[in-house]
Amino acid sequence: MSLNDILLYIKDGDNKFIILVIIMLLLQLIEISPIQLSPWSAIRKGLSRLLVYDIQQEIQQLAMEIKTLNYKLDTHITESIEADLRARRSTILRAAADIAAGKDLNEEHLNYLVSECDAYRQYCKNNNIQNGVAKVNMEIIYKAYKKKMEKDFTEGGLEQDESN
Repeated sequence: MSLNDILLYIKDGDNKFIILVIIMLLLQLIEISPIQLSPWSAIRKGLSRLLVYDIQQEIQQLAMEIKTLNYKLDTHITESIEADLRARRSTILRAAADIAAGKDLNEEHLNYLVSECDAYRQYCKNNNIQNGVAKVNMEIIYKAYKKKMEKDFTEGGLEQDESN
């Protein structure tokens, strides 16, 4: 069967399937030829681009959503830390005002206040924050704590001497 016979056969009949097979065979021959025309590679690349395009768009959208969520999370963490810091500062200032007004605080309350002062001081040190007013008030709390501990120690020591 010569090329002319094939062309006549294609013209005469309604043989679309055979035409497709012949075209595929010709493409295969071109693929093998040393000219390096690679229609199958081009077809594969085109199909993969079409298939992967939607996935790439979804990945880009997810990446943007992750960036947005990270920003919101960082903002929330910062606000939470600032709120905690304000609460600690408020506790310190209120307690120092109570001590300055002559209110007698028990040992447990003073222990709590000292731990709040230490945490506040450590945060300020780690983040290079100046805490001028709170620093003065923390000293009032530390002095009250020291005074309470000395008072409890001397009172505890006298009770032991009297019981002997």
